[in-house]
Amino acid sequence: MNKKFGFILILAAALALTLTGCAEAVFIEAGDTRYEVTGVRVEEEYAGQAPAQGNRFLLVQAKGARPDMDQMQRTFFDVNSARVTVSDGAETVPCKSVTWAASDAGQSPDVTAVLLFEVPAGFAEDFTLFGEAFGEVALSSSQSAFDSITGFFRGGN
Repeated sequence: MNKKFGFILILAAALALTLTGCAEAVFIEAGDTRYEVTGVRVEEEYAGQAPAQGNRFLLVQAKGARPDMDQMQRTFFDVNSARVTVSDGAETVPCKSVTWAASDAGQSPDVTAVLLFEVPAGFAEDFTLFGEAFGEVALSSSQSAFDSITGFFRGGN
């Protein structure tokens, strides 16, 4: 019985990896620059901070391949224009902050932006990300596969 159970667990894990690997990539296109959405996640806490009562944090991770940092900042958090927002159709919430992380110490590293939104607890799983630089992008908080900087989302390990 234990061998059967072990086999079923291995089979289930392999199936889960196959299905997550087949998910279609989502891109944010701002002019001639593309950022890949590499994760969407809902958290009750972020970097040691808790949201207001009745709210949660929604994190959207977008990765640019060797991006121009000035353009990346204008795309996601321009101080001179409207901020990026998320909307579930009932509620629109502006981006609260953006955190940046470089993937390596090379001269032109890939850079990941983590957009932080404080959304109501009842915020829909399927929502739209909107920015003046890129328009609407349909996302889902069920897209929870983050890349190798996962610890970064919880304020580090």
